[in-house]
Amino acid sequence: MSDPTPGNSKKKPQSAKSGPLVWVLASGPVDDPARATEGLDPPDIIIAADGGSSLAARLSLVPNLIVGDLDSSEPAVVANFEAQGVEVHMYDHHTKSETDTELALFAALEWEPSEIVLLGALGGRLDHSLANILLLTNPRLDGTKVRIVDGPEEIFLAQPQVWTEVQGAVGDTVSLLPIGETATGVRLEGLEYQLDGESLVQGFARGVSNRLAQPIGRIWVESGLLLVVLTRGTISERQND
Repeated sequence: MSDPTPGNSKKKPQSAKSGPLVWVLASGPVDDPARATEGLDPPDIIIAADGGSSLAARLSLVPNLIVGDLDSSEPAVVANFEAQGVEVHMYDHHTKSETDTELALFAALEWEPSEIVLLGALGGRLDHSLANILLLTNPRLDGTKVRIVDGPEEIFLAQPQVWTEVQGAVGDTVSLLPIGETATGVRLEGLEYQLDGESLVQGFARGVSNRLAQPIGRIWVESGLLLVVLTRGTISERQND
């Protein structure tokens, strides 16, 4: 077993890149755009995936790029952005094999980003939400920090043999879900319920509803992938929203 210290990691930490912060705007429902982006660092690059152009307009943002088959876009919104010089990459609905969000994430990689924040990826159709979450495991995104943000919730991956930080407030809920296979050698620091080299088995819910015991927790996985779901605020605070 590898020594779980940052200096002995076999992979380069995802946060080591120094490129731009890219926001990818998908077309899922966002009831309160201001709340959905609260606390996020402003983007350097904005890519709208098809109907995500409407989210950009609601946020008073001008995207650098719009990609997709445009079947869920508002033509007037796209035309307005084109008039402002926004580049549009249109794909044929019947010949493309990727989702619009997938195309937008791949386009974001061309900027060699330090991080990609995916907004508007949850809610609406369940198949789209699940597909967007599973995109986090796409091998083309390996080595790039990608977070799905939906208001108080964030979803990202803890990959093997890299210390993954979870930043929040004491009491924030942290759920760890093995994806693809059993996650072995799981070590947790700064969380209420500790693990010390144990396994989280796919299909079992042992990792659900842990909590941050300090503002920054850390996760080590020897092998396998863990889906990390961070929910900010205590249960009582969320019920009172």
